[in-house]
Amino acid sequence: MSGTRRIGGNLLLLAVGTGLGLALLEVGARVVLSKRRPGGTGEQALYTMGDPVLGWRNRPGATLTFRRREYETKVLINRLGFRDIERTVARPADRPRVLILGDSFIEAYAVERDEGVTRRIEALANEAGCPVDVVNAGVHAYSIDQEFLWYQRESAAMAPDVVVMAVYYNDIINTVRGNYWGSPKPVLELRGGDLVPVNTPLPVPPDSSLTMAVAPRAARPIAGSALRKIVLERLLAGAPRFYERLAGLGLVERYGTVAVADELRVYKVKGELLEIDEAWKRTRDIVDAFVRIARERKATPVLAYVPARFEVVDADWDLTKLQYSMNPSAWDRFVVARKLTRLAVEAGLPLLDFTDDLRAATGLLKGSPYFQYDGHWNVRGNDIAARSTVNFLRNRRLLPCGI
Repeated sequence: MSGTRRIGGNLLLLAVGTGLGLALLEVGARVVLSKRRPGGTGEQALYTMGDPVLGWRNRPGATLTFRRREYETKVLINRLGFRDIERTVARPADRPRVLILGDSFIEAYAVERDEGVTRRIEALANEAGCPVDVVNAGVHAYSIDQEFLWYQRESAAMAPDVVVMAVYYNDIINTVRGNYWGSPKPVLELRGGDLVPVNTPLPVPPDSSLTMAVAPRAARPIAGSALRKIVLERLLAGAPRFYERLAGLGLVERYGTVAVADELRVYKVKGELLEIDEAWKRTRDIVDAFVRIARERKATPVLAYVPARFEVVDADWDLTKLQYSMNPSAWDRFVVARKLTRLAVEAGLPLLDFTDDLRAATGLLKGSPYFQYDGHWNVRGNDIAARSTVNFLRNRRLLPCGI
């Protein structure tokens, strides 16, 4: 066999092998896509009930299973109306109590109950010889105004030694809005020196309308190459700048931009932002009232900041700027954390910011502490936040050990 024929034969084998390999990868990619859970929307409605003051609350005794693209978890609501183990209203006599207010990050429906941040705080503290009772008072979609109202009106008998108010960026604008994605919520204003709801009682929808709000998503048919779809998804999520350069060369489709969501405007540092300015004033009023009531009840108040994924994962911030076509000079992903830090200092209360610990746990080999598509903390993220909290409380001697 001549050298030319030998080379030709080798090239043919290479081509056939490459084709077979790509075909197998395509088959594998189609299997992966076919097994993705289409998930549902509005599952929270199945364990939610209307409330004339808070807007909504969890239904005691309710249970359901979340089936989302990245997780499947069971949610069971206890007698107090929280996703937690059963607890007595009265504080245990043999250990201090920490009460944590928050939204879905604290409720932690994206992981199993005992993997959530509050349960991990309790477990880690107990392992360290610092027994503590940690109450999960997180309710999905709550803003700090709802957290404050519940704490003010319903928590006194729980007598916590430490009460933590967890803040997420979308809480800020929601302090001046009486509606959250179609659900009425309270608006608080200072009246005679007191912070009171000015739009209550709120309309309470019948239970049937809450159930009807749940609609399963239909699985999308796989169009084109499944392998190409997965590769481009990973490329866009992990290296959006490189993806954008490829789009500029015409090798991939440009990522479609959308209008900036209102709640994201809290990160804008240029331009007129009258509603955001008002929202920060309202946030300060809520924090001040929260601190005053906590201290009147002999509890230590703590403000905690839950950063968004794009504040922790650099590639996700690049993707956010690409998605919304943001001018980098007009947006600052760390401005919310800085403002909350100043607010905490002025209010004279400690701030627990999870950002640094979450960023330290993020990387190419380490992975992300957040779900890629859901945006909540995954199991690692909840564990990191819990360890940060235990260290924070111990360093400030808010978590007695050896009792």
